[in-house]
Amino acid sequence: MGILKDFDFSAFESADFKEDSVREEIIQPILNAIGYKATGNLKIVRSKKLPNSSVKIGSKKQKINHFPDYLLEVGGKPYFVLDAKGVKENILVGEHVDQVYFYAMHPDIRTTYYGLCNGKLFTVFHVSGRGEPLLVVNIADIDEKIADLTSYLLPSTSANISVQKPHNNYDYLSLKLLDEIKNIRKQSAKRHYGVHGYFTKQSWEIVQAYIIGTDLRNPQPALMI
Repeated sequence: MGILKDFDFSAFESADFKEDSVREEIIQPILNAIGYKATGNLKIVRSKKLPNSSVKIGSKKQKINHFPDYLLEVGGKPYFVLDAKGVKENILVGEHVDQVYFYAMHPDIRTTYYGLCNGKLFTVFHVSGRGEPLLVVNIADIDEKIADLTSYLLPSTSANISVQKPHNNYDYLSLKLLDEIKNIRKQSAKRHYGVHGYFTKQSWEIVQAYIIGTDLRNPQPALMI
């Protein structure tokens, strides 16, 4: 019993097998196998409309003319952005990869991972990975490699998603500061960040990764599997 057991891979040779066929025949069964559905904690949002038509990367604004094919949400929050492309399109480097990167960086999305699928390959990228794929899966081997793909499309805690309620009777006044926090001193050199005593400044995706538990010691080189 395979994820694409009924799919005839010779269909890739047909001129009629276009991007919409990649969505329905390849991507949808894979997402369903991982656990994503149209509703629920693991939710597929198709062609999410972005109210802002541009995304700011550094000091420049990048105009966005399209919407992402798939936004995968975990517990109601964006987790992964995925785009479908035609079988002849390059999804390892180039404008298509850049386009999905802009989706992932959009203020209404902001995901750590993003990916593309052209029917033959499924690629996964990290927003801080400088355009180098973390994972490249040959769709013909999807049954053997689904666990590797799932590790990026699905957080390990997603099976037990629950809304955490605040502890109303928690005694915050009893908390003790760590020594490394108590001993912070204002930096004397004002040309550096001397206004407040804190460790460092981090960009938003680094802080996001700390919050969701992402390992940023990568980006690892691409796994061609």
